[in-house]
Amino acid sequence: MKSISVFILIGGSSKRFGNTKWRAKINGLTVINRMLQTCAIFDKTYLIGKMQPNDLIEYPFFKDVLEINAPINGLYTALENTTKDWILLLSCDLPLISKDILSKLVRNNHTTKNIIIPKVHGKLQPTCALYNRKLKNNCFEQIKSNELSLTKFVMNHDPHAVDFSTQSDMFLNMNTKNDLREAKKILSSKKTSI
Repeated sequence: MKSISVFILIGGSSKRFGNTKWRAKINGLTVINRMLQTCAIFDKTYLIGKMQPNDLIEYPFFKDVLEINAPINGLYTALENTTKDWILLLSCDLPLISKDILSKLVRNNHTTKNIIIPKVHGKLQPTCALYNRKLKNNCFEQIKSNELSLTKFVMNHDPHAVDFSTQSDMFLNMNTKNDLREAKKILSSKKTSI
């Protein structure tokens, strides 16, 4: 999938989780290593955050362009730095995302829309979506107007939604240690690694 670059958001504050989410381990692998393995189907994967952690120094990294704490900052940073027409924005809050889900999302990238996004039980998943780099200026304009909702940005740009309701457990949003325990339980019940 050479025409798409992946940008994984690792800059969240993790207050509810209690420590850095991407360092948490699931089946012996850190969340970030699970995600990097999942994204190996793409040509290039980058990390985005406030500063590059020493233990991830070997991975390509972009510092958030703006001094705001919101996922839309990560989207803008990705769109500002990509050389591809499309980027996949992924949050490390979604440790169970699989190659199958990402492949299906990419297969739906045949429309005239500029955002291809999963929908799970009617809810859009803006931190696991494909964005066209044509949206960079629109993204910046929304941030300038102090509207920092990534979901609102998506809704304002007529996305193509792909229904993943039958795989809703793979979209578990890991915000607490209970969510981490649930992720481990889901994986052990599926007998799958990535």
